[in-house]
Amino acid sequence: MRAEIIFSGNELLSRKTAASFEYLADYLALAGISLSRATLSSGDASEFGAVIKAVFDRSDLILIIRGSFERDYLIREAIEESLQLKFHFSRKAMENVARYFALQGKEVPVASEVQAEIPEGAQVLENRRGSAPGIIFEKQNKLLIVLPAGLNEIEDILKAGLYQELKTRYGSRIIKKCRLHFFGISEHEGAEILKEIIQKENQLDEGIIEFNLEGTPEGFDFIIILKGRNEILIDKLLQKMKNEAQTLVGDRMFGEDGLALERTLGRLLGATRLTLSVAESCTGGLLSSRITDAPGSSLYFKQGAVVYSSRAKIDYLGLNPETIKTHGAVSEETASEMARKIKEKTGSDCALAV
Repeated sequence: MRAEIIFSGNELLSRKTAASFEYLADYLALAGISLSRATLSSGDASEFGAVIKAVFDRSDLILIIRGSFERDYLIREAIEESLQLKFHFSRKAMENVARYFALQGKEVPVASEVQAEIPEGAQVLENRRGSAPGIIFEKQNKLLIVLPAGLNEIEDILKAGLYQELKTRYGSRIIKKCRLHFFGISEHEGAEILKEIIQKENQLDEGIIEFNLEGTPEGFDFIIILKGRNEILIDKLLQKMKNEAQTLVGDRMFGEDGLALERTLGRLLGATRLTLSVAESCTGGLLSSRITDAPGSSLYFKQGAVVYSSRAKIDYLGLNPETIKTHGAVSEETASEMARKIKEKTGSDCALAV
């Protein structure tokens, strides 16, 4: 079974498009569906229709993500031309559109009325967070789904019943994914360290094992994807690979599946009831900002001091002028003394300096 997604719009590099694709890929994987390709089309109805026809010819499940509301007419025209389907007015779809605007105390704009039109034989998927409902329909035993662009709207429609329908239809295969986070090591260094896992021939009956490495501001992420039919074997092998990765990389692994570095730090400090202070120079407060992004950071974060100039380091922290004179403002010796001084000044249990 091949599944693809088509984005309508001109935001090729937008965070919204990337976030929607990542969310859909991860969520559909839980239903046993692996997205094969994502295509973005910002052209006119003829060009967009050609994209739909090409994807329709080679795929079994096609998801179309609406762009801005101005492109709703274009999507309708493209589907009509490429798939030879007529659209008609749907009372249920109009109820969705009207309810959204009524909550804002407004009448339905003329430009939004097109959102109440659906292909022949299609069903409406209620959208409780936006005006444009989802649409689901079949043609030649292939399933097509049109979804709104908002990530929160997509999430709501999936959880309201679409996910279960897709799982029932396509969920004979199990897909498990894990993303491990590492810091202080580049993507290329990580690939060299983890090649023992990547190159090993693991047995997974009628299954597929995929690996990927992605660079991050902290270091890199190691992604493991297992696809098969034996969930017990998949879970066992995934845990084995996670343990092997942690053994190979050691204490540079700080979390998995979206756990941010600052939250890991917060958990460790909270569990040990230790406090932390920070002295910053070249980062200008960035480190303190990251630490305080974590919920509950006030329980363990005592103070952050930005001492950018040498005079500030001496006057505020009490740094020995000879340290800067001998080793320079940007040196391990200066940073170490900054950490000791901020720890003394605040009475915290731990200190960082950069």
